[in-house]
Amino acid sequence: NLISDSRWGSTEFVLMGGNPAAPWYRLIYHAAPSVERPIEIVRQRGTRQYTIDAARQYPGLDDGKNHRIQWIRDERGTMRVLVDGVEILSTVELFYQDNFTAFGLINGGGTYEYGPIKILQAKKIVN
Repeated sequence: NLISDSRWGSTEFVLMGGNPAAPWYRLIYHAAPSVERPIEIVRQRGTRQYTIDAARQYPGLDDGKNHRIQWIRDERGTMRVLVDGVEILSTVELFYQDNFTAFGLINGGGTYEYGPIKILQAKKIVN
């Protein structure tokens, strides 16, 4: 869950993998989202970052209220982002295929409150 009281800045949810854990994917929420500042998924490799996809809907989460953010990735690489139960982004990314080993939060400026945070392992897809 996320509570934002910001008009500027961003917050990032980071999936990390490997040993030692390195960042692979970031879900970035920009305060006051718009076409220029969408919610986006970015792949990171070392110091390089690549935007995988960006939402085409811009839910305003900066109202000081609790909002449920879900970032779901299955073993086929499909990533979905839901805000308050509404899917705002769906894409496929197959670059990193191992299990994630760590999770991080980054405050890129602004006031954010998180929690509770639940991390669940994806269920196996049976063909």
